[in-house]
Amino acid sequence: QLYKSEARRRRRWPYIVVAAVCVLAAVVGWQLYGVPRVSAVTPGPDAFVNDASSTVVLDVRGLSALDDVRVKLDGKDVTGRARRAGDTLTLPAADLADGEHAVAFSATSSNLFRRDVRKDWRFTVDTSVPTLKLDGSADEGRINTDPATFSGTTEPYATVTVVGGEIEVSGMADASGAYAVSADLPAGASTVVITTTDRAGNATTRKLRVFVDAEPPVLKTTRLAKTVKRSGITVRVKATDQLGVPTVTFRSEERRVGKECRSRWS
Repeated sequence: QLYKSEARRRRRWPYIVVAAVCVLAAVVGWQLYGVPRVSAVTPGPDAFVNDASSTVVLDVRGLSALDDVRVKLDGKDVTGRARRAGDTLTLPAADLADGEHAVAFSATSSNLFRRDVRKDWRFTVDTSVPTLKLDGSADEGRINTDPATFSGTTEPYATVTVVGGEIEVSGMADASGAYAVSADLPAGASTVVITTTDRAGNATTRKLRVFVDAEPPVLKTTRLAKTVKRSGITVRVKATDQLGVPTVTFRSEERRVGKECRSRWS
């Protein structure tokens, strides 16, 4: 009987050990599964928004089980204004000034693997429409490059889009706001719409009638000798251009050679 009782006890130990390990694994797994954390925030980190009355939303896993929940906006405790709904914490924010704003969330937890839950991030409010400037002759609608290039300045990192007919191209301004966007517009007259959109979604649009001519006109003139032994000369000029009759400008330089000289163009 003693032998049988001892044998039964020896057979129980492996089962007890396995059961204890399973219980421990289940507890650890449950604690790991329930680790509280801020899974998502709106507006997101480094985001730009164009609404001065934005709503800050935090998705916090296990929010209902957290203690000492605190929310700060630009260093001020605004926990009393926050609303809870399940794992979502909503903070209405009104009359935010243009510029950067900081949000800080903190809470304590009984979870074995995370006692403190924190999330700090910043977002920027921008309610101003961006400026849009064109450089050179493009501002007057005259384009002499192939492809047609539109360059100028706007808000830093804004997206500039040029649409002409079925052609649509975009480019991003650099840190100084300079941009250059090239579009394969046909030669001659066309209408384009240029839009600049900043990171917050504010946009400025300009409709422009442009004339594209990337080839210089052809100019032919009468060749004259260096010295002409008569008082009057005639210089014939023929100017042609692929897109019409070009404008010809004459300029003469007068100087004294023995006696006063006069010039006349014909």
